[in-house]
Amino acid sequence: MIFIVLGISYSHPKFNLKNRFPLKTVVTATGAGLLSLLGGVAAIANESNYIPSFNTTVLSLTTIYLAFSYSIFYFIQSPMGDIADIKGDRAAGRKTFPLVLGMNGTLAVMSVPFTIL
Repeated sequence: MIFIVLGISYSHPKFNLKNRFPLKTVVTATGAGLLSLLGGVAAIANESNYIPSFNTTVLSLTTIYLAFSYSIFYFIQSPMGDIADIKGDRAAGRKTFPLVLGMNGTLAVMSVPFTIL
């Protein structure tokens, strides 16, 4: 259900988060982290041969750390695609990291999570 809400809020004309700076990158990074968390829960459940429930046994610190790391990775990677599409984003009127912060600002923003990771 969370993925459906994220998808609708990202692209539905009423919310249209893909055109709002910096929510486009935050929403997609959140979705990537949640997807990684879902995969970690499934792997832990498969390994332990029981149906997963959201308790401390299933959601180990490693799974949460990996989901957080994947969110940061996607947050770093997403503006790189925006760099390649500056002309299209400018023509569509979108506000992306490269258009709002410039190339140097985008690289600086991308370096902070990379350093944390």
